[in-house]
Amino acid sequence: MACTPTWKVLMICSAIGLAAAMVGCSSTSAELAELRAAKLLDEQREQERLDRQRLAGLEGGLARSPEPSVYAASADDTLANLLGSGETVFSALSAAIHRDFLGADSGAAHPSLGGAYVKSVAGDGAAGFRVALVIDRRESLVHFRAEETNARNVALGEAGDNLTAYTLFPWTHSFRADPNDPSTDGSYTYDYLDLKGWTAGAVAWNQIRGFVAYGARTMSENLSGQAGYQGRVQAEFWNADDPNWNTQTRLLGMLHLQANLDAGEISGRIDELLAQAPGAATYQPMAAGNVIDIASTPIDAGRFIAAWVGNDPNVNAAPDETIRGFSGNLLGEFYGPTAEEIGGVIGGRRAATDSTPEQFLIGGFHGSQPGPGQ
Repeated sequence: MACTPTWKVLMICSAIGLAAAMVGCSSTSAELAELRAAKLLDEQREQERLDRQRLAGLEGGLARSPEPSVYAASADDTLANLLGSGETVFSALSAAIHRDFLGADSGAAHPSLGGAYVKSVAGDGAAGFRVALVIDRRESLVHFRAEETNARNVALGEAGDNLTAYTLFPWTHSFRADPNDPSTDGSYTYDYLDLKGWTAGAVAWNQIRGFVAYGARTMSENLSGQAGYQGRVQAEFWNADDPNWNTQTRLLGMLHLQANLDAGEISGRIDELLAQAPGAATYQPMAAGNVIDIASTPIDAGRFIAAWVGNDPNVNAAPDETIRGFSGNLLGEFYGPTAEEIGGVIGGRRAATDSTPEQFLIGGFHGSQPGPGQ
């Protein structure tokens, strides 16, 4: 029997060992590469989350939620049906104002970009709501129970932070035929959208006050033709140097929007303005000629940010009696399977003059074709 020389045996063994080692190294390298890829993916997702967080904030206290939208695929996708399940989570548009009534720096201002907004709204399956609020990058999920709504239809929220009070109240039900007569019910309930007010802050102070619009949006492919919308606007403005909550002026108006959905453009106006001055018990009509002009603006994927300016031919009108000097933006969306409804939020400001302080405005709007009850 022939024998293999010793040096050949060593070479064969070495080759086998080297091959085995190479297989082991290859396996380890693949695992490391997979771990590195997973880490990069996690970092990318975190960066995208932070980017979405930053994109939530717009100028004028306006914000759009980074959450995915809910769309109305058919006439059955009404807000009532979707909220009733307690499983549908709606993204939101919101407007907010910060009011600090404590300390030497007390006053009112729009929150910094993304500083305060509603991230999502959902039903709780029992006629209540679960609302995710983000304030100074801190998220709180607040439960507003239907049975804990007071006589003014204001719900008090429950949250883990007992130093914070939350309220939620309706706006689409709050407009009356006569705003000074509670007996004239002018409910403006919509099928696919809702507009609410909210507050958040230390107990009894409610530093953050806002509006939120949400609903079942219209898919882009269903935006076509010409559409005219009529509805209402509810807003309020505050002095920037407000030492308490006694400088609030409330504002009501009629909304008129015209959309060329084929061209992707929308414009309009807000007129028939009514104002309730600080300390006043009733709303009074602003003088004829007070109007908010909404500039023509592109519609992008069923959403728009439209610039607006307040006009009044009377340059000598008192500040609480005129919309002149205010300007800002509307942030809006279309709702329903074929853009039957429209809604959103409004924010703006009026610069200080020699006799008046800077003022900040927030509000919400809603409308339909041609308009509820019209």
